[in-house]
Amino acid sequence: SQTGSDQIRYTAAMTLSRLDAVSNHVKMWQGGELKEMILMCFEITNEPTDIYPMMPKAHDFLRKGLEARHNGNLELAEQYFQKALDANGGDHPSLLYNLLAISQTRGTIAEANRELKIIVEKFPEYSFAAISLATQYARQGKTKAAKKLTEKFYDKKKWHFTEIRVWLYFNLEFSIAEKHFDSARNAMQMLEQFDENFDKNYWEESITRLELIEKIAPLLEKSKDKRRRKKK
Repeated sequence: SQTGSDQIRYTAAMTLSRLDAVSNHVKMWQGGELKEMILMCFEITNEPTDIYPMMPKAHDFLRKGLEARHNGNLELAEQYFQKALDANGGDHPSLLYNLLAISQTRGTIAEANRELKIIVEKFPEYSFAAISLATQYARQGKTKAAKKLTEKFYDKKKWHFTEIRVWLYFNLEFSIAEKHFDSARNAMQMLEQFDENFDKNYWEESITRLELIEKIAPLLEKSKDKRRRKKK
């Protein structure tokens, strides 16, 4: 309720989230307004959080592929990812997703998008693919489809440090698409903690511009209505 301070409400929400009594995605009163918020009630880890098993040999090839990609050698990275896939019986969402990322880097976007949808359909709990597709939907204004893909991740209690950045960027873009600008700024604050390359000025300018458009739109519509009545 609106009773008490914002801090008391936030503390209560965090406590309830830790007890799994509420979702990490909540609506609560802050600053005198009912706002959507993402509670920071999860653990960031270096340990794998992927629920899909991978053979040790495949994991070794994956590690080498990631190192090669980090060093800019896409051809070698692709070879290692393919070796990892073969070692894992030809199937695993992480390996398929990394091969897809190579395709995207080379510019084969349409094919990569088709492959992304296949991965999401086959492995719906694989966060990187689902969140990546949901981010595309958010940018296209398909917020219902984006929300359907990602609802299950709001109560994820443990995130790999590479996952959390992808997740927070999705929440930033989704909130902007939904015109929930307070939620967008909340995601921005968290991204500042997890991404040293986060361009705060770019996103703040984008949000401020959209807020202004939202404020001006009703006035422009009202002005159009007046002109229509005068013509009649």
